[in-house]
Order: sequence, then structure tokens, then C-alpha cells
Amino acid sequence: MSTPAEKLLARIESRYPKSRKMCREMAEHTWDLRLYKPGGAAPELAAIDFHVVLESAFGGEATDIDGNKYINATSSYGVDIFGDCKIGENISEYTKEHGFNLTHFNGDDILENSKMLKKISGLDKVSYHSSGTEANTAAMAMARSYAMDKLKTRVKVVIFTPSYHGWHGEVLGVNSSGLNDANTIRIPRYAADTLEILEKNKDEIACILYESKQGLAFTSAHKKTYEEEVDYIAQVRSKARELDIVFILDDVIAGFRYALGGSQQHFKVDRPDIVSYGKIPGGGLPIGMLCMDNKIAHYSMNGKTVANMGTYQANPLAMRQMRVTLQRLIKANENGEYERLNARVQRLCDEVNETEIAKSTGCKMLNCCSMWIMVGPPTLSNFIALKIWYFNLNGLLTQILGTGFSILSFYHTDEMVNQIRDRIVASLQMMRDDGYL
Repeated sequence: MSTPAEKLLARIESRYPKSRKMCREMAEHTWDLRLYKPGGAAPELAAIDFHVVLESAFGGEATDIDGNKYINATSSYGVDIFGDCKIGENISEYTKEHGFNLTHFNGDDILENSKMLKKISGLDKVSYHSSGTEANTAAMAMARSYAMDKLKTRVKVVIFTPSYHGWHGEVLGVNSSGLNDANTIRIPRYAADTLEILEKNKDEIACILYESKQGLAFTSAHKKTYEEEVDYIAQVRSKARELDIVFILDDVIAGFRYALGGSQQHFKVDRPDIVSYGKIPGGGLPIGMLCMDNKIAHYSMNGKTVANMGTYQANPLAMRQMRVTLQRLIKANENGEYERLNARVQRLCDEVNETEIAKSTGCKMLNCCSMWIMVGPPTLSNFIALKIWYFNLNGLLTQILGTGFSILSFYHTDEMVNQIRDRIVASLQMMRDDGYL
């Protein structure tokens, strides 16, 4: 009699020959593939050493190089909210009229982008970068420069686990090896002694880097309600202000995703000192931004400049694409697109959770606005890798890194959401048939 792993391997074996071959060839030359563990941690799934390789992705549909078709529930790690980035169209129009140059700013696009970002964030100045990691790294540098001018010992950054703030060594330490996190204080999210920790270390802390996680963490201790998340952020923000600790809101993924104003708007965050952004405003091109309070901006311009330079920062192509994207986002917000999208995802989660298969197997959908994950029974430790492959087998494409979370966007219609629901249910039923649930 076949084991669950043998049944899954047999299903995968015949479906993805080209993806398997391509990944194995790439692995010989490309280091980045080491980041992926398609079979998870289970030794019996070690043979799954590849992931799906795409041939094309348009809006809510994708096709892999083996010809398998999917509903695309990745939104390109949250970047793609419209389904039609129109990069070629916008860039072609720009270069035809203006050519290409990196050494001098395109004032018109930067000016309009900065005005829109200031209005959305409610802050005073904007700084441009080339990724969310760069933006957060620059934010920490600015915060430290500001804090150390007051007290030289204030160099540490506080982050809350679980969280992800990019690959900068001081915030990635628990996820990588050989990186320096000596100046990082990690507080378990929602820890009862959070404020006491901040008070105790106030003379060493330069900044707090906070990423909202309500509804998206796995353990029961992290599954908080909206009201609890609002209250926790408010307490942390208030304590930071009391202790004059720079409060950085990491909205790289939540910005322009939960709402036009990101988690700052959704969770009613009281005016951060800095907000970091990335992903969506770039419209498919690499981008990162900081919006900051004048106390940070004026300090960094008052003979205390923090080195913050990069070849592609505020480059004309990204600025033109951002301008078009921000204008579309503002219009979408005015037309109620965010409310409709978030309602669709909430309906998806509620309907899956009400099915017999979800209730009887201990699987549950969790979401925050348009981001969602499915968690499995605590006894199934390899659930993340398993669910990704069973989703694939049933024509649903989700993320291949981290928790396997998914993100829906404006182009996911009610009918597509119905199909996603049905494919999730079919995936759980297949997992049960194979003996995993």
C-alpha cells in the first residue's frame, strides 16, 4: 500500500517534467534556488527538488512550461494589483519622448509622485530607493543618526517576531547564517511585557521597525483580532513617542494593499515618524520609498546627511511608472475597489471555513484584507509545502517562499474567487484521499 508521500510524488511525477528539468539545470548555475525547499522539511519528500516554472502570467491566469494552467493567486508577491502593469506601454511612451538618463532627476514625475505620497502618508518628505529592503535599511540609518545625536548609545533596532523587513543583516539574522544582529532586539509579537522591554532598553534603542501581521501568523498566540492589533500598535506607538524612539512603520507589502493608505490607514496608526513602502507603487518595476516626519528629514539635511545614494534611485523609468500607478490607485480607491476586493477575500475565507472538509480536518483560512493563508492541523508539520503542491495540482498558484500565503487583487472577479474556493476545497479533499488529513 502506498504511503501519502508516495501518492503525492506519483501525482507530481507526471505533471511537471519540464519544470523539474529546468530547475535542476538552473540549480547548477544559479545560487538563488537554494532559498527554495519545494518539498519542505520532510525527508520523504526530498525528491521534490523543484518548483513550478511559468511560461506566462496575465492577470489572474498563469501557464507553466509543462502547459498546466492556474488561477494566479500570487499577485507577484503583492506587487501586481491591477493585473496589467503596462510597463512596456508607459516606458515606451516615456523613452520615445525623453530618451534615457540616470544622472539628473526628471523633476515633473518626481514632484507629482512626492505630492501624492505625502498626501497618502500624511508625512512631510519623501525619499526614493530601489527596493523595500533598501528603504528599510535607509530608514534605520536615518533613525540611528537622529537618535545617536541625542545619546551615542542609542543604536539598536527593535523588531517583532514573526516579521520580515528585507535581507539587511540586522533584521534577517533569525532567517540566515553568519549575519550580525548584535544591535537587534527581538520582541515576540504581542508579548505582555512589550512596553517594559522598551522602557528598560530606552537608552540603547534608536528605532522600532513594525510590520503589521494581524490574521496572518500561524501560532494561536499570534492570531489576534483586528481590535487587538489596533490596540497593540497604538500602545507601541505611544511608548515610542514617550521615549523619543523613532517609530518606523514597514508598509512595504501592506502599503497600497490593505487600503490606499496601507496598514497606517487600516490599523489607525498615529502618525509614524517614517513609513517605508515598496512593491505596488512601482507598477512592476523595482521601487522603494520612505515618507518621513520633518524631524527626521530636517535633521538629515542639517549637516547630518546620511549617505543614501544608488544608481537607480528615483530613476526616470520607475518614476514615470510610479506616477501612472499612483494615479490609478487613487482612482481605484475613489471607485471603492479596495472595499470590494477585501470583501471578496473575506467571503472566500468564510466560505472555505464553513465546508465539511475544512472543519473535519482542522484546516482554516486566515486573512488580513486581501492577503490570506491556510493553516493546517498542528500535527502536520510539513503542511506549508504540502498545501502549495496540492494547490498546484488543482490549478491554484500560490507563493513558493515563506508561509505560502496568497494575495488577491482588483482583477480577481467574484467568479474567479468562486473557482479559487472550489480549488482549495478540492486540494484538501485530495490531501485527505492521499492520507495526509
